[in-house]
Amino acid sequence: MRRLLILLALVAALAVPATAAAVEPTRETVTLHRVVNPFVTCPGFAVIGVFDLTREITTFYDQTGTPLKRIIYAEFTGTATNDVTGYTLPTSGVRIFHYDLTTSEFFSTGSNTLFAVAGGGTVTLGTGRLVFDAQGRLIEHSGPDRADEIAQLCAALAA
Repeated sequence: MRRLLILLALVAALAVPATAAAVEPTRETVTLHRVVNPFVTCPGFAVIGVFDLTREITTFYDQTGTPLKRIIYAEFTGTATNDVTGYTLPTSGVRIFHYDLTTSEFFSTGSNTLFAVAGGGTVTLGTGRLVFDAQGRLIEHSGPDRADEIAQLCAALAA
């Protein structure tokens, strides 16, 4: 009799609907072509950036369907061109953006922009972890110094 009561209690527990689970994340892919002029300003010339981007966007929701978090995985290829000489460097990069949709704060990580330099080297721009407040202001950067990175890019494109 005791086993029958336990079995009936188990069946009754399984028949009760479970607590609502979070809504399934949504995913979309977006491709963009961007021309940024000037991408960077160097002494004596501007750098024109031309980029082809693919963004994989995933949005996460709570059980009521309210969006809580968005992650954007972005890959791109492109070029950086000295607008005076026409000298061009190929570029590519990966950046991952993490958005808290409840606070509007976000951070990003990745190589961002890697420029292939003649002779086999690379110059980076925006590499590391960047943290932004709700107004989009950079509040923390863990990675190479941006001024040094820009100077290196300008030197590579001045050649």
